[in-house]
Amino acid sequence: MEEKYFKPFAPLRIKQSQLKDVRSAIAEYQAMSAELLAMPQVYVNSCRLCGGEQRTEEITVNGFLWALCADCHHYYKVHMPPHEDVLAWLKKSAPVEVYLREEDFQYRLDNISQPKIDFVSRYHAGPPGRWLDVATGLADIPYRLKQCGWQVDATEINSAFAEFATKNWGITPQQKPLEEYYRDFFAAGQDRFDVVSCFGCFDLQPKPLDHFKIANSLLKPGGLLGINQPNHDSLAGALARHKLGRSLRAFIPGDYSYFSRKSLGWALDHSGFEIVGIWWHGLDMHDLIVQIIDGDPAFKDSDACALLYERYDGLQKVLDESRKSDLLLIAARKVAEVQPD
Repeated sequence: MEEKYFKPFAPLRIKQSQLKDVRSAIAEYQAMSAELLAMPQVYVNSCRLCGGEQRTEEITVNGFLWALCADCHHYYKVHMPPHEDVLAWLKKSAPVEVYLREEDFQYRLDNISQPKIDFVSRYHAGPPGRWLDVATGLADIPYRLKQCGWQVDATEINSAFAEFATKNWGITPQQKPLEEYYRDFFAAGQDRFDVVSCFGCFDLQPKPLDHFKIANSLLKPGGLLGINQPNHDSLAGALARHKLGRSLRAFIPGDYSYFSRKSLGWALDHSGFEIVGIWWHGLDMHDLIVQIIDGDPAFKDSDACALLYERYDGLQKVLDESRKSDLLLIAARKVAEVQPD
């Protein structure tokens, strides 16, 4: 297994909208939580990932109870509305990132989208083949993949995102949850994929292991799964636990799960995958700055804040190299056939 550490990044290029009014951005998340809490709640008595019933910790974030599984080290929400209600809420709640200036969207393509593609595809032998991008968002990944010669399919349930992708890239994602896409895919007798990417969507599933298994079924033998998930065993995770309900990166309103290296490893082991590469990198230092601004809005315009961003890469690199980054980009190879339950 290969491990890679650190990725240069400039948070000020894409996070300016948050920094303009941190407290307002936090208030938006609190309002989103209130919307979900106003719906009927469905409770679980065991870990949403491994089924373990022992908890080492419980915390309440914006009205939601989260538990840390003693067995697989996975944080999970103890209650959420029925999943069909959450899906309907997600379809209307996620805004298109229209605040990005054109040059900053290009920065996103070059420095977020392309590195993900490059890292996962380095483990693919031969010419570009078939790639499925699940919960594609603005479809920046499929857009770049097509430029690289891949045959691409994508899913995205949010209508605004799908419309953006069609208008800007000429890519129309299938507006289906993964379970529905899976049923229709095999009913149509299509060829399986060389790569399936799920960049940041397993935390949105009430039963995430089911989705790992679906990804397995959609892949050819030896195919690759690419995932990018927040890591709670990080500085950003520690900050979120220290100031409950004040993080913009952790314990998010629509999430059911908050993974760690250990819980992601458990999920991959139990769904027919072997990790071939991990890239440790994150935005922990940006999250630290956001937390400071939340406590003291004047800090945003201080010399100290400017200095932290000036030295951002060096500070973040220390965290990444100690495996305390808040993001994990993982490439895993399918080594066994595993069917969804």
